[in-house]
Amino acid sequence: MTDRLEKINQFLQQEISDILEKNLSSLREEIVVSRVKTSADLKSAKVLISFLRKENKEKILSEIENLKNRIQRELRKRISFKYNPKLDFQVDDSFEKIIEIEEIFKNIEKEKNDRK
Repeated sequence: MTDRLEKINQFLQQEISDILEKNLSSLREEIVVSRVKTSADLKSAKVLISFLRKENKEKILSEIENLKNRIQRELRKRISFKYNPKLDFQVDDSFEKIIEIEEIFKNIEKEKNDRK
């Protein structure tokens, strides 16, 4: 990935986070825009969303999908690219996987200590 594309991704991540915070004020503490992956032609961008709690995942995704056009319009006002990337919101479950791995390590450590 080029430095330019990385900077664009970071900029979009910040702007989309800000837009979501303003439009999902009741749920803003439950989600994080963990990463944005923009295509080389800047016509599309995958927006990876992490959830701090599993319980509201479907509700939040549904709200984001309902607000997608508004988010797209707001982003268009904030950026001055040749193209306004089409946003594709996806779940980033890496946070959940990290927690699962930590639990596995804790269990291994506990079993190890129990054997002593």
